[in-house]
Amino acid sequence: MTQRERSAGFSLVEVIVAMGMLAWILITVAGLFSLGGRHVKSGRDSSQALAVARDIVEEIDGWGFHQTYTLFGKDGLAAEYTIRTDLLQPADYVWQAPGEPTWQDALTPKLFEARAEIRIESLGGNLAASNAIRVGVTVFWMEGLRPRNVRLSMLRN
Repeated sequence: MTQRERSAGFSLVEVIVAMGMLAWILITVAGLFSLGGRHVKSGRDSSQALAVARDIVEEIDGWGFHQTYTLFGKDGLAAEYTIRTDLLQPADYVWQAPGEPTWQDALTPKLFEARAEIRIESLGGNLAASNAIRVGVTVFWMEGLRPRNVRLSMLRN
């Protein structure tokens, strides 16, 4: 055999090193796909929570000033109230037609262990005597073992 014929291929060591490098690159890329998928799901969950929070804020914004707390069965003598959607019964939704989906119904199929809290607070004295109130909607849910939330608020006067 001539020198040229012996050097015409790859040695076993070169092939093993190349296969090891290829395996390392493929494992790294697969990990990035997995991480990317988790981030996409997290972003989708955040967007869905924000959409429900926006729907709640927009619906409350369409009510009269004092309806903001009276439709939740509150008398306005306190400076603030917190209402949780997971504790409301369908009969508590006096502002909508019977049988319509509730806010909790909008959250449950989209997000794991989801609920919304509506916080109505006076910006001076009790709510009945106040000229301005802040309405904040916070949506809570679980993403695996990690609790997540988004908050949206508005001022009314």
